[in-house]
Amino acid sequence: MVKVCMIGLGRTGKIVAKHMIGRKDVQLVMAVCRPGSDKIGQDVGTLLGISETGIKVMGSNLLNEGLRIFKPDVAIDFTNPEACITNTTVLARNKVNAVIATTGFTDIQFQKLRSIAVQNKVGMVIAPNITLGVNVLQFLCKIAAQLLDDYDVEIIEEHFKEKKDVPSGTAIKIAESISEGRGIEDSVKILTENDVASLRGANIIPIHSLRAGGIVGVHKVMFASDEDSVEIMHQSFTRSAFAKGAIKAAKFIVGRKGVYDMADVLNLEEVLERFASKQRDSHA
Repeated sequence: MVKVCMIGLGRTGKIVAKHMIGRKDVQLVMAVCRPGSDKIGQDVGTLLGISETGIKVMGSNLLNEGLRIFKPDVAIDFTNPEACITNTTVLARNKVNAVIATTGFTDIQFQKLRSIAVQNKVGMVIAPNITLGVNVLQFLCKIAAQLLDDYDVEIIEEHFKEKKDVPSGTAIKIAESISEGRGIEDSVKILTENDVASLRGANIIPIHSLRAGGIVGVHKVMFASDEDSVEIMHQSFTRSAFAKGAIKAAKFIVGRKGVYDMADVLNLEEVLERFASKQRDSHA
């Protein structure tokens, strides 16, 4: 049984918390929100619209005290970059591993998270998109980028209108995977529609962003030549997809040290190697 602290009780955080209630492999032992929130003091069950759990929501200003009392193995953070770095510092000092599902980090903030993990010798999964499917898409795009190395590439991402980071952290990670697959440096660039028209065909991966309504999340990657095109797409129908990924990552990081991503959680490199080995054996 993995004991989990849930940090951040917004629309996604609440769904992740709800998915942990009543499970036999993970146990929610703490729920944390921002100081001053009207959620503080409420029973988590009441907040989630289910029967009471006995877990009272606390402010992140009491995170240190809560960790010492409830002793979680892992914390899952769905907050914002500034709050996440503060929370992660407290977690690391208490030797609590973390799953970082927060998005919108700058490069400097990413390096700060890595430094916190290394200096305190704790484990951390950093995942701009925690869903299982989108991480498979990212892996497939890296492979496709090698096979379709002379095709133009464009990324289209869609999210709900309140999402602040544009483009999404997931879209940037997809672009980085494509760049890595092609051995291109400095190819991730945010472009306007006019820029795209003038720079199409260069070693640049345009990212188009749409913010509208309640769209949970859509990421589509197009590889196009003059003769044909290939599209790889992932669409989240509900935020339950985030819960499945977050719980899988939480179970993975228990007892580990260092910094990981969802490719490590899903063991994608080994999966590909096993597939390649089977293919070699079948042609031997």
